Amino acid sequence: HYFGENYETENCGNCDNCLNPKKQVDAKDDLCAVIETVIALKEKFKTEYIVDRVKAETGLKDLKVVATGGLGRIIADNTDKIDIYDSTLTLDGLRRIYNRNQKN
Repeated sequence: HYFGENYETENCGNCDNCLNPKKQVDAKDDLCAVIETVIALKEKFKTEYIVDRVKAETGLKDLKVVATGGLGRIIADNTDKIDIYDSTLTLDGLRRIYNRNQKN
């Protein structure tokens, strides 16, 4: 299932999304906390500082940190603060938003 494609079944059995489904979680509140922290810090600090600050302020010491997108791999390879690298996370989210909007 990719942008604009319609399938009758939930699992087409052909694309990477159906062949390798990822666990879905609701991280809206956590993401908002991260964005608010980055804005408050005016984007002037390194990844390590921001991750430590978010964990301290939210009390989520076991929070999993995910890098995604173009620079995500570079950042993940250069710090021990990134737990997971997912190259398609942002695109997967945009696809879901697109699909929901197509239904409305």
